Amino acid sequence: MNKRTTIIVVAVLLALLALILFGPRKVFKENIEYDIRNIVVNQTNHDYYEDIVNVGLNELCIEGEVVLIQFHRADEEIEGLDLRGAIFTNGQQYLINLYDLKQREAIEVIAHELIHLEQYRSKRLVGTKDTIFFEGVGYKKGQLPAYRKRPWEAEAFRRQVPLQKAIQDIVLEYKE
Repeated sequence: MNKRTTIIVVAVLLALLALILFGPRKVFKENIEYDIRNIVVNQTNHDYYEDIVNVGLNELCIEGEVVLIQFHRADEEIEGLDLRGAIFTNGQQYLINLYDLKQREAIEVIAHELIHLEQYRSKRLVGTKDTIFFEGVGYKKGQLPAYRKRPWEAEAFRRQVPLQKAIQDIVLEYKE
């Protein structure tokens, strides 16, 4: 490579780096407008969790549910897995446990958990003391398939992507 080509390549790389560092970036909107159709109680210090849950529930056309959001306790392990979030239900309301997540990661994790909420709500996913039922098939809790091979998880991972994008389109905006 000659000297002129090297200078051009370096200039282009510097321009790209400047665009990445100083160009417009997506940030969480200050005031997000949405219809409140559910009761969402956020017991964390991240206000954006509540916005993400409300927007996600609206995108899934879910109304009339009660959702409690809490930080996941560090001493609590779920099935020996390193999960960033989990959802539980007693049949009346839902509890979403989340680790301390930044905004973009929270959108991804909450989208996944909201797919599970929809599965629970439609009774396609039902948990008992020792068995998890998905679409009528029972899975004993001590003998569950590998995490990503569980059919309810495979569906949640597949469906979270379009929901995540829809949430991002509503809650994020470009800032200079």
